[in-house]
Amino acid sequence: MLVIVSWVSFWLDQSAVPARVSLGVTTLLTMATQTSGINASLPPVSYTKAIDVWTGVCLTFVFGALLEFALVNYASRSDTHRDDMSKKRDLERTVSMDVGDYEDGPNSFNMKPLMRPELMMSRDKMSQIIHQTPPMEKNSCWKSWMSKFPTRSKRIDVISRILFPMVFAMFNMSYWSTYLFREGVDEDK
Repeated sequence: MLVIVSWVSFWLDQSAVPARVSLGVTTLLTMATQTSGINASLPPVSYTKAIDVWTGVCLTFVFGALLEFALVNYASRSDTHRDDMSKKRDLERTVSMDVGDYEDGPNSFNMKPLMRPELMMSRDKMSQIIHQTPPMEKNSCWKSWMSKFPTRSKRIDVISRILFPMVFAMFNMSYWSTYLFREGVDEDK
């Protein structure tokens, strides 16, 4: 249950830092406390018990959710920095183009194109693009779905919403099939 509660942070906005940190740390501490309580109530043995495997993997998943937030926070800051640098470059480019309009002097009649040359496209190129059918890529569905999430931080959250439950479900299937099958073998002896 605590593992699933820790996944709630994937659905919170990446800018909700206090909520995500509180949720991650609280679930991690609760899981650690439960693990300590379980180990204190069982006799000490020299081998790994099934409950040790279970609590260890659950603790790893909860810690993984907390690490995922650290990655999302880093990606969010990186995205913001990249956007700021891009805006700064665009502003510098605009200012340098405006200054370039008056290079020949205020009395000269210099015709400048209405569009920047790098944005202009020939008619042949335009008709080629219009009449061309896009090639079918095997990852086009994945790419079109991921394009709905413009920032890397949001993509990480969306992938985590899917990946964490899938991996935990696979662990559950292997864990319970292993230990339930082992219990049946031990009873036969």
